[in-house]
Amino acid sequence: EMTNMEESKWGVGEEICSVASGYPEYCLGRILSQGKEWYRLLNEKGEYSARISGKFRYETISICEYPAVGDFVLAECHTCKDTVAQG
Repeated sequence: EMTNMEESKWGVGEEICSVASGYPEYCLGRILSQGKEWYRLLNEKGEYSARISGKFRYETISICEYPAVGDFVLAECHTCKDTVAQG
């Protein structure tokens, strides 16, 4: 769970932290940049490469539903420093 200092640094509010706390298996992160297939994601442990999950891609109707720079996302965190953004 994020501290108040981390919250103010990221600009994340209580509501987002509250929603994220309901999914302890995921890490809360913020999209720093995006490319064609990969995103740069920042979380409390640092920067990571991330990609959209296959399930999210399959279930998404419009590209407008994809996360954009500045959005908060929940991601699976892996030890290889690559994550899968869940949107």
